[in-house]
Amino acid sequence: MANMSWALPGADPVRAQPPGDTPPSGTPSEQAPVLVPPSLVTFVEAVYPPEAEAQRLEGAVELAITLDAEGRVTDVTVTAPAGHGFDEAAVAAAKQFVFEPARKGDRAVPSRIGYRYVFELKPEPAEEPAVPAADSSDASSPGASGPNDATSSPAESAPPAVEISEGFEARAVVDPPPREPTRRTLTKEVLTRIPGTRGDALRAVELLPGVARPTFGVGVLIVRGSSPGDTGIFLDGSPIPLLYHFGGLTSFMNSRLLERIDFYPGNFSARYGRQLGGVLEVSAREGASDKLHGVLDLNILDASILVEGPVTDEWSIAFAARRSYIDFFFKEVVPKDFFDVVTAPIYADYQLLSTWRPTDRDRVSFNVYGSSDQLELIFSEPLDGDPAVSGDFDQGTQFHRGQL
Repeated sequence: MANMSWALPGADPVRAQPPGDTPPSGTPSEQAPVLVPPSLVTFVEAVYPPEAEAQRLEGAVELAITLDAEGRVTDVTVTAPAGHGFDEAAVAAAKQFVFEPARKGDRAVPSRIGYRYVFELKPEPAEEPAVPAADSSDASSPGASGPNDATSSPAESAPPAVEISEGFEARAVVDPPPREPTRRTLTKEVLTRIPGTRGDALRAVELLPGVARPTFGVGVLIVRGSSPGDTGIFLDGSPIPLLYHFGGLTSFMNSRLLERIDFYPGNFSARYGRQLGGVLEVSAREGASDKLHGVLDLNILDASILVEGPVTDEWSIAFAARRSYIDFFFKEVVPKDFFDVVTAPIYADYQLLSTWRPTDRDRVSFNVYGSSDQLELIFSEPLDGDPAVSGDFDQGTQFHRGQL
């Protein structure tokens, strides 16, 4: 079972002409060439995932198939995954499809189509109704009527009839109702591309409906209708006390290690505890398992590093760390007598994500992460009002988590 739509790369969508409308007359050279969509010539049935078949699961996968001018499949991507192995099976089958290419007039052109691959289990064969056999002992039992008995009749000796009524069978694929009425989801493909976030993926939450922008210099998450302390923040199910560093300069998590963000403005599951506002669920991704990767980021506020890669075939890790260097600037670059009092915010964070894959189906993750914020007051000279106050004064907050 499949539904298919198509489009020429770079062309406007094609719409059918309503009945009764007559196109304007003109010479053949003035009329636009006729667009003929591609047609499927060879269909390849996908291998039903054994795990899904054992659990009697069904599903549908939305695909985007790119065809060249000869009707060959050049690329297949999943636009709406179904999980449970359906995505891989649908892509593998779609790559073997053969199409009659799309045509623009008399010329074959490349195209891109949307394809819905539906996985349905074959219905189990219905059991035939058992018809009780005639009891042969009735003929020989005492008092039984013989064939020449005047009281015997064919209706008494025949087996009971089986009544079969006509009917029909229907099957439908229906998505289950959502667990939460409202959920805003941002995947890793769009987290780092949203404008106005300064490259900080968690800043994208402030742009979602139902979230208010905090005042400048305040690093809190405000959900409309509640105070900042009423909104819960979770990383892979564990509560996080602080989402942003001092003054809301940046978030505590490296944006390149995020898999997705789910935001619930209200009516969320009871597993998040007694929250009155909203819930922000942050999901971290696994470290790269193909090869070693690294990123070094230097800006005017801080420096960060990210290293990830495989340790063995089954084990991969990702490590990220960041620290601000505003305090170094005031201590080492600015002359000590330039300012009487200097406020230097210091923040740092780290994440260590480790994933072990003993089998294709099993994952064991061990994550360690933490954040530290410190506000340091640097006095170049003793205060006039209180000469005893001199040197440095600092205060801060921090948290550290381990998760298995």
